[in-house]
Amino acid sequence: MAIDNFLSIQGVSKRFGGTLAVNNVSLDIARGEFFSLLGPSGCGKTTLMRMIGGFAMPDSGIVAIDGADVTALPPNARPTNMVFQSYAIFPHLNIADNIGYGLRKLKLSAAEREKRIAASLAMIKLEGFGQRRANELSGGERQRVALARALIMQPKVLLLDEPLGALDKRLREAMQIELRELQRRLGITFVFVTHDQDEALSMSDRVGVMSKGKLLQVDKPKALYERPGSREVASFIGTMNFFEGRVLEAAADSLTIETKEISRVAAKPNGARAFAVGDRVLVAIRPEKLSVSSTPASVNSVQGRLHAVSYLGDHHLLQIIVDGIREPFIVLAPSDGKGLDENAMPDSAVWVSWPADGAIILPAA
Repeated sequence: MAIDNFLSIQGVSKRFGGTLAVNNVSLDIARGEFFSLLGPSGCGKTTLMRMIGGFAMPDSGIVAIDGADVTALPPNARPTNMVFQSYAIFPHLNIADNIGYGLRKLKLSAAEREKRIAASLAMIKLEGFGQRRANELSGGERQRVALARALIMQPKVLLLDEPLGALDKRLREAMQIELRELQRRLGITFVFVTHDQDEALSMSDRVGVMSKGKLLQVDKPKALYERPGSREVASFIGTMNFFEGRVLEAAADSLTIETKEISRVAAKPNGARAFAVGDRVLVAIRPEKLSVSSTPASVNSVQGRLHAVSYLGDHHLLQIIVDGIREPFIVLAPSDGKGLDENAMPDSAVWVSWPADGAIILPAA
């Protein structure tokens, strides 16, 4: 996707007392893009969103939307609207009046106002619900009403602060699909804040991972998962197994790495990063790239002890303790028994292996 700088954040910082909540963040988001800010609680993602919406003013830096500097403008003067996690539905108003609340300041005719509200109800698949009270709606319906109330004002940028956080798992997954379809249909730029990695990966055109006020990496979901740029990003996006080593041999299409646990690890370079002989590196392996058997493979095998097995339907989640590695290896194995003896007991010896292209090689620092 070509980034057209529709929403441009340049050198933005925000401090609360002695805490630097957002630290010199620069970011460009395209027109019509579904962009997610992902990170743990307290990483600065909501503060950054609030500065885009004008609910907090940056100590330094610039926020521009569609070529206009909006840094000093209050929320009601910006071409943005926000959907909060609590939805903030007015309990004393019916659904139609909730959705049309912001239209009051536009001085529209009654007919135009009713037309927009009817179109909004149809957009969120709640035709005929206009006269219902807020307390008569389910969680998913309340979320849709909050979306319609924000979108009826036709903002250039819609800001969503963990709007699915209060929903149960099944409804949350359904609303993820609905929200993505709605964004594609409308073509409005969405900026979505979440701490849920699966949510960010499944819904977004691109994702920005934040930690301790900094923007660590921005990329498409698949690239973030397969080519994280640091241990912090790799460990936050999905589950990852790590161990450290040193590069023994480096070629254009192969690496040989020495570790404490395995004399030699065969790996493939990934991404644009180049490593040289002697570099300290971090070997990172996704659970689905690992296989387990009672005998070693010809390459990249380490012996461990089976610690725990959890049945998860189409696969088992295995925890395998390897001497010298602090955390157990996490392995996803098919539940049809391939590669794992069904009679294997805790503490039994197993071999964990992976292909040369199954590991991600990162700088050790």
